[in-house]
Amino acid sequence: MPPKPKCSREDIINAAYELMTMSGIDAISAREVGKKLGTTTAPIFTFFESMNELKEEVYQLAYKECSSYLAETLDTDFPYKEFGTRWIKYAYEKPHVYSMLFVKKRPNGAYKGFLNEDFEDVLVSMRKIVMKTYELSDEDSKKLVDNMCTYAQGIATFLVNGLLTYDEEEIDRNMSRMCMSFVAGCKIVDGNLDVDLFRRRLT
Repeated sequence: MPPKPKCSREDIINAAYELMTMSGIDAISAREVGKKLGTTTAPIFTFFESMNELKEEVYQLAYKECSSYLAETLDTDFPYKEFGTRWIKYAYEKPHVYSMLFVKKRPNGAYKGFLNEDFEDVLVSMRKIVMKTYELSDEDSKKLVDNMCTYAQGIATFLVNGLLTYDEEEIDRNMSRMCMSFVAGCKIVDGNLDVDLFRRRLT
């Protein structure tokens, strides 16, 4: 009977995840994972048929953690703005994780953009909150959330590529202005902008 592996499948995934957070998804190799675990490469291929399979597990772990972090925004006063600011902060604090999730293709070769099903449950719930808070149509609520996501994605991508300095206060102000401008625009077009109500509901 062959000897049992000295490390578990979970140990291998966690070691690979740590490598990715420090140096990026391309830093994950059998040799480096084995070195981090203090073992040879043999245990890795006991649990995984290929390194791409291991990388996909690392992707899934990162996705769940990021999804949970962003889902917490639904319990805040302004979830649509908080989602965007958290999105940008996540990219700033974990650039390699962000790049793996939303800039590069997945290890299995697929690519799903930020607005294509990723976090769909959170975004649908957010659109409902926007509809109720600002009395917008479903279509306008979706546009507001999509615009917020696109804006946040752009800032986050600049950050992970070292093209922008992170300024949390400025980002928060700009996110507020973007949301305010869109809501005001919708209200003006519809001819029902209540300025006093608008000021009370947006910060």
